[in-house]
Amino acid sequence: MNWQPEHTITHYAGSIAIALATLALGLAYSAGGQWLGAVIVAVIGLLWWLGDRRQWSQAPTMGFVGFVCAAALGLWVALPPLGMLLGLLLTLAAWDLQHFGQRLRTVQRVDAANRLIRSHLQYLLVVLVVGAVAGVVALGLDIRLPFGWRLLTGAIALFGLAYVIAVLRRTND
Repeated sequence: MNWQPEHTITHYAGSIAIALATLALGLAYSAGGQWLGAVIVAVIGLLWWLGDRRQWSQAPTMGFVGFVCAAALGLWVALPPLGMLLGLLLTLAAWDLQHFGQRLRTVQRVDAANRLIRSHLQYLLVVLVVGAVAGVVALGLDIRLPFGWRLLTGAIALFGLAYVIAVLRRTND
């Protein structure tokens, strides 16, 4: 098969996920009256999308870090938590799809490409659903923690989720 990953569903889905993550976080910032934050989120999303278009290898990581920081800051200033959760889930999806696309670009030939992509998307969907359920349950709990502890707990959860994704990727290879 003549492989052109820039035309795969993962490439388009990654771009859509960037746009939706930008929209979710931007709307949450706007709903809280934080217009400067909404503009900053839009700029991060635009830079991430441009980096993807130009195939900058660090674009997914920089966009991911920027949006995670924006979501953490949004929670700190009491913006709508569901907007932050949705933004984080979409950020994770965009980051994962872009890294998957980068991995596909490093190979000349992909056997059973459609099956590989479908399998990856199924694993990603499972991770996103589990993350959404866990996030909604966590939002329903009333635990009072200082911001630093919340940030640490969130970082541990993100690293745990990244580890699960890495394990799933290894089983896919």
